[in-house]
Order: sequence, then C-alpha cells, then structure tokens
Amino acid sequence: MSKIFTLLIISTFTLLTAAYASSDYELGIGNSPTPPANSKKQVSLVQGPNLSKKLMRPNTDRKGNHTPTKHTELPLLGINGDSRSYTSDLLSIMSPEGGVLTLWALNVGNWVWGYSLIDSKDFGGARIWRIFNKADGSAAIQNAKEGTCLSAYRNGVIHTYCNMEDPAQLWTFNLFDNQAVQIQNVATKQCLQTPSNQATRFFSIFLTSCVKGGKLNSDQQWFIIAPPLNAGVVFSVDGK
Repeated sequence: MSKIFTLLIISTFTLLTAAYASSDYELGIGNSPTPPANSKKQVSLVQGPNLSKKLMRPNTDRKGNHTPTKHTELPLLGINGDSRSYTSDLLSIMSPEGGVLTLWALNVGNWVWGYSLIDSKDFGGARIWRIFNKADGSAAIQNAKEGTCLSAYRNGVIHTYCNMEDPAQLWTFNLFDNQAVQIQNVATKQCLQTPSNQATRFFSIFLTSCVKGGKLNSDQQWFIIAPPLNAGVVFSVDGK
C-alpha cells in the first residue's frame, strides 16, 4: 500500500508541476506574433499589454522582493569581469532585407519585431542589443532600452526578464559563408526567421526549423551591425 501511495503522490506532483509550468508560459498573446500597426504614419513605440502578472521575475518572493544574481542581472557580468562570460559592445541585428530586430510593445512579455532603420529611427535603444556569451558557447541577447532578453515563445520570440539559466533565452550563432549568422534557440533547436517577401512595413519574426547547408536560407540570415546611434557633428564650416 505504501508503494502505491507513494506512486500516487509522485504522479499527482508531476501533473501539478506540468500544469503550473504550462500556465507560467501562457501569456494570452496567441501562438504567433499579432501584426502591429501598419499605417502610413510614422511608427511609434507602444507599451502593449501588461503581462507582468503572468511573468514572474526570477528570484522574486511573494512580496515582490527581488534578489539580483549574475544570471538575472546581466550587466553585473560585465562589471564583475566574470571569466566565464563575455559581454559584447552595443549592436543591432539586421536581416538581408534591412529589417532590424526591435521591440515595439515595451511591456515585458510582448512580441519582438523587425523594422527598417528609417521606420524605427525614433525607437532609440529598442532596436539595440548586447550579447552575453556563456562558457558553453550559448548566449543571451539583451535589449539596451528595456534590459529584457530575447526568449523563444510558441512560434515567435518575446522579450522577458533575463535569466541565463533558462534555455529558452539562450542562443547559438551558426556562421554562414557570407559572414551572416543563423541564430538558433537552445531550448527549441529552432532558428530566427523573417519572411523574405515582406509586404508590410514591419518584419514578422518567427521560430522555424533551421535550414541546413545547400538550401535557400536568406530568411534565416542575420547580420551583426554597429548600433544606429545619433552622431554628433564631425565638421562644420560655420563653427556651430
């Protein structure tokens, strides 16, 4: 009887754990990115749905007290000079068609998109990122504006509280012959993709099966570029 009772407890605990994990990742935003505004007017950042109650920040107790760690507060990695990691300079991630990876809805848990440099000129740090490499070759990709990290979710990617122990937030970079990279998620083994025949101002960002060598793969190619920052005047004839 004791063995049967023990098995029942284990089974019940397993089911409850599975249900809890499933609810943790049900954000109510659908399985694929919902297209943002596509008007002819200037594109602006929005706050988007408030999903903070559905996304628990790592190392936070029931009273909302947060304990920073090197795995969740990524800037600490660079400050502490952790030999197990490497922090990149600020950068942007661009598709061959000119769409840069960017936030649009700033609240945590919302979808990540792509916009051209001209359409996202007022986005500031929302289209700028920093890469934190781990010793095993995987990396977290953190947004410069919100401090959130790129994470796999259903058929696309969201930005959420950083946690370098979460495989959904870890990525590997596979190099193409033309120096572009394929960005693969550690948890799903899928790759970032944006359709090549984009007919809208925004670029939808999906997670799809990774293309192997010898097949058309431009929709999974990404270029690491210098961040599009506003530059000051280098030379002026009137001294201003």
